[in-house]
Amino acid sequence: MGEISDEKTTAAMDELQRTEEYHLNGADPQVKNMYSAIKTAMLEYKPRLRVNPQKYYISLVDKKSFAYIYVWRKKLIIIVMLKEDVARNSIKHYQVSSQSESVKKFYGGECVKISITDDKNIDEVINALKL
Repeated sequence: MGEISDEKTTAAMDELQRTEEYHLNGADPQVKNMYSAIKTAMLEYKPRLRVNPQKYYISLVDKKSFAYIYVWRKKLIIIVMLKEDVARNSIKHYQVSSQSESVKKFYGGECVKISITDDKNIDEVINALKL
């Protein structure tokens, strides 16, 4: 019986960790500000947007997830559901990486990875998320 209780406790702790605060804990203030700027702009653009913290990332959901935000200490990594050519035309000041077919399959379609290390051109990312 003790094992079942331990499993429930572990599951409950996993649920508690699925918050924005959990993901932002330990991140540099600049990273927190970048995340806040993106979140605020997207909620203004689409008030019905849902911010959906998961175990390893925070997803932005409209009808389905269109962005997956990974918070690192010094940067944000965003997987955006965009074709690579569209993303590269929109994002000029941050690294845009193509993804393998298995990664695209995992996320459910065409996607790219954007590495955001500063907020100098954060509007590029926000505009790309609106596409």
